[in-house]
Amino acid sequence: LMHRQGLPGQDTEEVGLEKTPILCLSTSETENTVPPQNLSTLFYHIENFLKKSKNGILLLSGLEYLITHNTYPSVLKFIQLLNEQIAIREAVLIVPVSPPTMEEKDLKLVERELTLLE
Repeated sequence: LMHRQGLPGQDTEEVGLEKTPILCLSTSETENTVPPQNLSTLFYHIENFLKKSKNGILLLSGLEYLITHNTYPSVLKFIQLLNEQIAIREAVLIVPVSPPTMEEKDLKLVERELTLLE
């Protein structure tokens, strides 16, 4: 499970996530964080999570944050690589997206990679 801001004000035990790995996208080097500009390290952690979990569910929150720290094509390629791993592992990938924060052409490319839920 990946989440950019963690669970502010909540202990993971309070919400039943004590066994759920949570990584935060952050430029500060603290425990359980991954720099947003380091997509290869992020992919490594996600791949390890998917290998260890059966029918895992991955929440990648902060797509816009990743885009601001990388090029849009590199983030799109990252999503495509994730989709391959998700399919192989029979897992689920959830990526919240705020359409007003993206250019229309970029949003259309993301929609081609993900199933849109409204």
